[in-house]
Amino acid sequence: MKFTTIATLLSTSSGVLAAGPSATAKKATAIESIKGDNGITTPLPIQPGMVDNCDVFYYVKPGDNCLMISAQFGISFDQFKEWNPTVGKDCLSLWADANVCVRTIGFEYPETAACYGSEDILPWGNNKVAAAKAAKEWCSNGANGVYNVGEKRTKCVDAPSGDGKFVFEIYNEWGIRAGNPTWECEKRILLPISKCPEGGQGRIRSWHTETSLRKVNRKLENSDHVRQSDIVLIPQPTSCGSDPLTWSKRKKYYQLLLVALYACAFSFGENTLGAAWTTVSKDTGVSLTNMNGGSALNYLLLGFVNIWWMPTANILGRKLVFLATTCLCLATGFWLAAIEGTVQWMLNMIVNGVGTSAYQAIIQLTIFDMFFVHERGRMLSVYLFAQQLGSILGLISGGSMSDTVGWRWSQNIVGFIFAFVLIAFTFTFEETLFPRFLFAGFQATPLPPHKDEEAVEKSTEGKKLELRPVSRQANGIVDDFPKRSYRQILKPWVRYPQNKTTFWQYFRRPFFLWSFPNVVIAAFIYAFGATAGIVSFNTISEILTESPYNFNTTSTGLVFFAALVGDIIGWGIGVLSDQVVIALARRNGGVKEPEMRLYTLVPCFVFATVGYMLYGWGAQTEAHWITIAIGVGAMISHQVGACTIATAYAMDCFPGISGELVVVLAMCSSMVNFAISYSVQPFIEAAGYGWTMTYFGIMVLLSVLAAIPLVLFGKRWRVAKGPRYYKFLDEVGGYTD
Repeated sequence: MKFTTIATLLSTSSGVLAAGPSATAKKATAIESIKGDNGITTPLPIQPGMVDNCDVFYYVKPGDNCLMISAQFGISFDQFKEWNPTVGKDCLSLWADANVCVRTIGFEYPETAACYGSEDILPWGNNKVAAAKAAKEWCSNGANGVYNVGEKRTKCVDAPSGDGKFVFEIYNEWGIRAGNPTWECEKRILLPISKCPEGGQGRIRSWHTETSLRKVNRKLENSDHVRQSDIVLIPQPTSCGSDPLTWSKRKKYYQLLLVALYACAFSFGENTLGAAWTTVSKDTGVSLTNMNGGSALNYLLLGFVNIWWMPTANILGRKLVFLATTCLCLATGFWLAAIEGTVQWMLNMIVNGVGTSAYQAIIQLTIFDMFFVHERGRMLSVYLFAQQLGSILGLISGGSMSDTVGWRWSQNIVGFIFAFVLIAFTFTFEETLFPRFLFAGFQATPLPPHKDEEAVEKSTEGKKLELRPVSRQANGIVDDFPKRSYRQILKPWVRYPQNKTTFWQYFRRPFFLWSFPNVVIAAFIYAFGATAGIVSFNTISEILTESPYNFNTTSTGLVFFAALVGDIIGWGIGVLSDQVVIALARRNGGVKEPEMRLYTLVPCFVFATVGYMLYGWGAQTEAHWITIAIGVGAMISHQVGACTIATAYAMDCFPGISGELVVVLAMCSSMVNFAISYSVQPFIEAAGYGWTMTYFGIMVLLSVLAAIPLVLFGKRWRVAKGPRYYKFLDEVGGYTD
C-alpha cells in the first residue's frame, strides 16, 4: 500500500491532514499503523508527502522543529527535507502529532571518531579487549537507561595492566530527554575503541562518547574524572587552511594587532577634544550642554548602529565593515576640523557615531573567530587596553595639539591616522569570518593536563588536526576551505553560500537575548564599566582648566598618564580572569562554569570605589591634582577589567551566538552612557562634582554587585533558559564560534 493511499484513509478517518501544521492537530484514532508493500509497518498519522521507503520514524511533538529532529538523528537538514519534502525550505509546514521519516531503507547514520594522540593517552595494546569488556559492563549497569536534559555520565576503571585508567563518557548533545538502550550504548561507546589506536571521541547520531586509556595522575587518583585538568579546544578547529583557529601564532597576533590599532585609532579620534572641550565650545559657539548632548547622541549610536553592522559582518565579512567604518570616520575627522555652530556639531556626531560604532562589537567577533575560549579573556583585555590607550593618548596629545597647532588641526591629524588604518586593513587584513556551523558534527581536541597554553597553540598552529571519519562525513558538511591567496585576501568582502540566514534574521536576534538574565546583568556590568571614560572625558577639562588648578590644555591632557597606569592594571585583571577560570575548573573536576570568572570582579569593585570618590570629592574640595589623577587611574582600572570580564562571561554562558551577545552589550552600554553623558553637566551644576560622582559611583558599584546573584543563581538561570537557547540555535544552525 502506497502512502498516497494512506493519506486518503487518514484524511477521511481522522481529520489530521486537514488540520495542517498545528501544535494542536488531532491524532488518528481509526488507524494506528499500516504495513506497506515494502514490508515496513508505518505508524500513523504521517507527514504528507513522506517518502515510501522509510524504516525509522519520529513522532513530532508540539515545539519540535526540523533542525532539532535532524540533529537528534545525526542527519543534515537537507537530508531530512529530502525524506519529508512537504515541510518546506523553512520548515514552516512541519506537522505536529504526526510521524516523519528519519531514515530510509539502506541508509546508515553517519559515524565519526576523533582520535586522540598525546603522551598523556596510552595506546590500547593488550588492554583493548579489557577496555571493550569494561565498556560493555558499564553499558549494562550505569550507562544505559534514560538520560535527562543535559545529563552526562562518566566512569573510570583501572586497567588490568596497571598502566592507567579507562575513561568512559557519554552524553546526548541535543539537550533533550533520551533513552540509551544497552545494545545502542555498546555500539556508541565501543566506536573509539575499534577505530582509534589510542582512544578518542565518537559520535553516532546525537550521542557523543569518549573512550581512552589515560596515565594515572596521582593528584587526580580519587577523582571520578581523570580529565579534570585537560584544556579542551573550544570552538573546535578544523583542517581547513582558511580556518582562523589554525593560523600561526604570528599571524593571529598580527591580526590582533590590526584590530587593536583600529580600536586605538577610533578611541583616539573620539577623545582628542576632551582636554580642549571648553576651548572648542568657545571657538564654535556651541554651549557645553549642547556639546555634551552631541556627545551623548554619539554614544547612543555607538551601540544601536551595530544592529546593522553585525548582520553585515556575518553575511559579507568583518573586513568590509572595518573598511566602511574607517572611511566614515576619516571623512568626519576632516569635517570636524571645519565645523561651526550647533547644527554641524550634531550632524558630525551622528555620522561619526555610525562609523565609530563598529569598534564596540565587530572587534570582539574578530577575536572570537581567531582564539579559543580559554584565551578570550586575555585577548579581549588586549583589545580593551588598546581602546583605552587610544582614549588616553587622545586626551594627552589633544591638549598639547590644542596649545600648539590648534584643536582644528588636531582633527586633520586624526583624519590622516584613519587613512593609515584604511591602508593597513585594505592590504594586510585577512577575513576571519569562517562557516564553522558546517563543522558542528566534529568534536574538540582535548589536550593533556601538563601542557601549558603555549603548547596548546603549537599543537594547532598551521596544522591539520586528526579528525578521522569512520565511514563518511555527515551530509551537508563541507571540509575544503583552502588557504587564501593574497589576491583573495585583498577582496573586501566574502560570501559563503552555505549560510542561508537572512539579514532580517540576524537583525532581530539580539532582541531575543534581552529575556536572558545572565546576558542582561552582564550587559549592565559592561555598560557601567564604560562610565568611567564618559564622566572623565566630559569633566576633566572643566575641572583642571578652572581655578584653583588653572592648567592649560597640555597639562590637562598629561594628567591622563594616570589613566595609562590604570589601563595596564585593568588589562592584568582580564588576564587574571582566564587563569582563575582554568584553576577553578581543575579543582571542579575539569568542569568550567562561566560564573568562575566573576570572582575577578572583586578588584574592580575596589578600584571603582576608590576612583569615583577620589575624582569627585577631590574636585569638589579642590584637593591636590594628584588626588584627581589617582581617581582617574582607579576608574579606568575598573573600566578595562569589568568590561573584559562581563564580555567573556556572556560568551561563556551561551556559546555560539557571540555576534548577538556583543550587540546586546553595546546597546546596553549606549543606553546607559547616553543618559550619563547627557545628564552629567546639569547634575554637576545642581549638586557639584562630589555628589555627582558619588551618585554615578553608587550605580557602578551596584552593577558590580549584580555579579553576586549571578554567582548564586547564574547556573540555574542558564539551565532554565536552555530550551529557548537551543531553540535559538536551531535558527542559527548550531554553534558557530
